[in-house]
Amino acid sequence: MKEILQESENKYRILFEEAADSIFIIDANTGEIVDFNAAAYRNLGYSYEEFKQLQLSDIDAIETPEEIKKHVEKINEEGADNFETKLKTKDGKIRDVHINVKSIIIREKPFFIAICRDITERKLAENKIADLAKFPSENPNPVLRVYKESILYSNHAGKRLFGIQEGNSVPELLRVTVNETLESNQSQKIDIGLCDKIFSFIITPIKEAGYANIYGRDTTERKKIEEKLRESKEKFQDAYTRMIFYHNLIAHDINNVFNTIQSLIYLFHHYQNNPEKIKKLNDIINEIKEQGDRGEILIKNIRKLALMEDTQISLKRIEILDVLEESIKNLHKSFKNKEINVQVDSISNELFAQANDLLFDVYENILNNAVKYNNNPSVEIIIRIKKEENEKKKYIKMEFIDNGIGILDVRKPFIFEKNINMKDYTKGMGIGLSLVYKIIESYHGYIRVEDKINGDYSKGCNFIILIPEAL
Repeated sequence: MKEILQESENKYRILFEEAADSIFIIDANTGEIVDFNAAAYRNLGYSYEEFKQLQLSDIDAIETPEEIKKHVEKINEEGADNFETKLKTKDGKIRDVHINVKSIIIREKPFFIAICRDITERKLAENKIADLAKFPSENPNPVLRVYKESILYSNHAGKRLFGIQEGNSVPELLRVTVNETLESNQSQKIDIGLCDKIFSFIITPIKEAGYANIYGRDTTERKKIEEKLRESKEKFQDAYTRMIFYHNLIAHDINNVFNTIQSLIYLFHHYQNNPEKIKKLNDIINEIKEQGDRGEILIKNIRKLALMEDTQISLKRIEILDVLEESIKNLHKSFKNKEINVQVDSISNELFAQANDLLFDVYENILNNAVKYNNNPSVEIIIRIKKEENEKKKYIKMEFIDNGIGILDVRKPFIFEKNINMKDYTKGMGIGLSLVYKIIESYHGYIRVEDKINGDYSKGCNFIILIPEAL
């Protein structure tokens, strides 16, 4: 439990420190800043040591003690507050900010957590729009003035964009937001796609007059850049995650293989001059071979998994029972010293799926696991195959039912994930089932695991696969 709490604390500390917005923890009784993230001092141009010495009054540019007191009273009464203000940077510049404050309890003491977002650039943009609004007909961006239901005024850009005239109804795309703005008397922002472009509209209520002004601007290029940045970030994160996974896998599993081989070699040297240990020597040699085979399979699976993530896998019409028969023969060759009974119960002697040659790896990994993770003197595997329709799509359904040690319920949701926690890593199973999941996913199919006997995982597993039928 301590480890779980520590991990949770570390996770949220990382989120706290890496946030782009400034975050302050403030003592509700004294008003002192007791904690802050890196953005809090960097955004205002301070070092950590400099910022640690400051009070709120040192950075707030406009709030009076009375106004600060009102905010505190509101937070204590309602539990939260949000408002706009101005903060001073170290070099004396003024930044517009929006602050969202909530009341929290830490170790039975009251604190405020304040998240501060810099809105200086947004304010500059709004001011620029406001300046242009003084001469709306010259504004290249759409400017409208509207009641709830009708348009009082539109400049040329607005008329062209929406195809409207004064007196027309408010464009449907804006109608709901306009009504919400007038009812709440709060400015709102909305992004709308029009004419292959993206426009951002700021809708500002003029309460005393009962209408709203709408100022729009073309943000297509900015949105495209933001989307590219988001995609780049996702690709980087995915690449980083994969790197960590393969690093951990090699460090853990390959290292285990080498450590086991080294131990076996030590035993071999220890027994090799003892004639009575000839049988033991043969067992050691077989174990070394098994470890070598395990390492070879692991590396092969890593290569295939990496290849599948980097390339588009092509599919073809493939007869699945031929591949299954080959996999079963290979299973018996791989476990010659095991008694293995495989029973295939198929709806037909010939079934075609939309797949490829990697289907052999799917069968091999599931069948091998059924044998490796089985403590019974006789391994029993039943393979049931039939057709099934799901969401108007036709699939071939395959069930691999074994009498092995089973999988705990808490582990079932994670056994197909490749981002495996190495503390809970079960030798060899994770990478193999990660590969199986990736292959089935590339077929646009599905895979899941259930208990052989519902509610009793210890009686064995049932791996269920659905692969699109090739018609």
